[in-house]
Amino acid sequence: MSEIIKYGISSEYIPDWGFTEAYREIIQNFMDYGQYEINEDNDYVCISNDYEPDNLEFLKVGCSDKRGSNNRGKHGEGLKMAMMVLHRLGIDCLIKIKSKNVILFPKNYVDEYLGECFGFEMCNYEEVNGWEIDYNNFQVIFQSNEFYSGLN
Repeated sequence: MSEIIKYGISSEYIPDWGFTEAYREIIQNFMDYGQYEINEDNDYVCISNDYEPDNLEFLKVGCSDKRGSNNRGKHGEGLKMAMMVLHRLGIDCLIKIKSKNVILFPKNYVDEYLGECFGFEMCNYEEVNGWEIDYNNFQVIFQSNEFYSGLN
């Protein structure tokens, strides 16, 4: 099973964002859900925690259950836009949710009316080879790069 989650957002949205802004958004999402780990494994970085979403509605832009005053994100777009920026920079990346048996790959698609847009290709966990990095339930995995090395 593979299908595309289509956002209708230009893949060139937020053109002034680079790796630093994308990484900030990813970390902020993990901070909002408590403890997290950062592991480096075979040229990839895996940021993970035990977050278990009830469903996949968090993938909707504007949908977030982080409404408390202590949360950094609450508009439901940061993680999606971070993944779009990593993809635009040519950095292999994905979101893996083991409890939902889902892997999400950032993907550009062409809409008949809007042209090139950003979305996610959603695949079953068992159907994807080569992403055996396996830490906690919720994972963002991206290819290590010079931008990441510069942040550490």
